[in-house]
Amino acid sequence: MKRQLELLLPPNVRASDPPGSHDAAALVAPSISETQALVVAAFVLHGPMTARTAERLSCFGAYGFSTIRKRISELQLRGVLEACPAVGGSAPGAIYRVANR
Repeated sequence: MKRQLELLLPPNVRASDPPGSHDAAALVAPSISETQALVVAAFVLHGPMTARTAERLSCFGAYGFSTIRKRISELQLRGVLEACPAVGGSAPGAIYRVANR
């Protein structure tokens, strides 16, 4: 039964993953890379954040300098992530979130 459920799920999602991960995978599958899918999942789990904050998450520790920031830029261009409106003046970096579709 578990195997049957997994076959119905989008790629890169397990039946045991939280609902947000399923939503993120359905949002982007199958048009993005595995690394991009991990970035979207991080935004679903951790909420809005700067690219610098995202790249410092422990789940991205094995990735090289700026790899995650580049994936965020790509995802923004595709409309998967969006920059949040500025709050209280200028910030040191744009804050990104999963786009509302």
